[in-house]
Amino acid sequence: MGFSFRTASKFVAGSLFQPVFVLICLLSIATTAKSEEPADSSSGWGARAEWHRAQTILVHTPGPELWAGVAHPWSALFEHPFDPHQAAKEHDDMVEAMAKGCGLFNRPEVQIHNLVDVLTRRASTEQMLALADRFVTYDFKAIRNETRRECEENRAKDLKRRLATTTELRPVLINAAIQNMKIFVSLDPGSTELPRSPSPFLFSESSCGDRGGYDLKAEYLTQPLMNLYFTRDQMITTGKGVVLTRPKRDVRQPEVEILKIALEALGVPILAAVRAPGTLEGGDFLPAGDVVYIGQGDRTNMEAIRQLMAADVFGSRFVAVVKDPKQTQQEMHLDTYFNIIGPQLVVLTEDRIKSSGSCEKCPAVDVYQRQQNGGYRQIARDVDFSTFLRSSRQTIVPVSTADQEAYGTNFLTIEDKRICAVKGISEGYLRRLRETGTIVELIDLDHLKRGYGAAHCTTQVLKRQPS
Repeated sequence: MGFSFRTASKFVAGSLFQPVFVLICLLSIATTAKSEEPADSSSGWGARAEWHRAQTILVHTPGPELWAGVAHPWSALFEHPFDPHQAAKEHDDMVEAMAKGCGLFNRPEVQIHNLVDVLTRRASTEQMLALADRFVTYDFKAIRNETRRECEENRAKDLKRRLATTTELRPVLINAAIQNMKIFVSLDPGSTELPRSPSPFLFSESSCGDRGGYDLKAEYLTQPLMNLYFTRDQMITTGKGVVLTRPKRDVRQPEVEILKIALEALGVPILAAVRAPGTLEGGDFLPAGDVVYIGQGDRTNMEAIRQLMAADVFGSRFVAVVKDPKQTQQEMHLDTYFNIIGPQLVVLTEDRIKSSGSCEKCPAVDVYQRQQNGGYRQIARDVDFSTFLRSSRQTIVPVSTADQEAYGTNFLTIEDKRICAVKGISEGYLRRLRETGTIVELIDLDHLKRGYGAAHCTTQVLKRQPS
């Protein structure tokens, strides 16, 4: 259409929040959202739109860290108890399904990286030691003899270095780090027998006493990173690159530090990091060409969004802040009730689509436009979300409450109109998706999704390119 934001500003000068101006703005966004320009990241990393072809994905197959969370799922932020072994198998099957069914790996330039493999094979010794120092700590305060205590401390440092530099032993250190382990070491008063000499491979030459260190006992305190397999949340990938987030819940904040080391090992530059009191989780971010959607709800606050606009990290002309009036664990992130399939095709839960009368769960949208100096200026306020989408020429596929609860919106878009979705959604919803021309590959995540997430939550696309 013939309108632009410059024209609209002249049309309603001094009345930036009048409805007619808002609609002109939305239509202008529609003309730019189709843009297929490549990500403007000088590093090559970035994702400008959800429908661009996924090229590089970061995942983490869950391991022993899940067991503690399943033992008390609610404090771990899980929905229900589940079998960790089955969850890990489903995760592996999900990756295979993406490869075979969603067409992700039939192009040689596409890569998928598993967190443990990245740290094992790519991290430097310094990066591994940083991981060990942050997440595997020893406490020798109970050993009162200063000479003996110093000897044990030095031996622990030597152990960390050997684990960090020996490729086949690195997974030991990595998994201990994911357990977020603190080891309290003391002398065992019940030790009476002289044991064999300790292995020189694992320990330094110093025996730390005539018992070679086998007169010790330890207590282990762990705070496992149980949600680490949700690699969506510790970062966002914009058109300019990767930004580290700051999860709202304390139990999740340490995950960012491990992912930071993995990104550095992959050679991914970090554009910025959210600082307190800002909170942001990646499930609240969806890029769509010249506009990015950010959910302001249960996990993400406006302070974090302001920080990112000030840092100019988006690579988009517009930022649409989607304000959730009903902030619940069931719909903690934007991607739990909204997702993008193509340039003009989205899904949205039906109880958030305004038809007539009041709508308690309908989000409102504030729109910000990027200025020439790099800052953002608010140009629209409290626009109904579904009205925003329709006015910007989006086709909305409605999602029932039952399908939302089955994680029907939490799919991963591989490329335009090709998605990996979770089994368990209704035939009616599946039919509506396919009627739009969307290719849907269904994957079984029966156990994995009980941690409160599905295909979108468990993947971080670090690089997308236009199809």
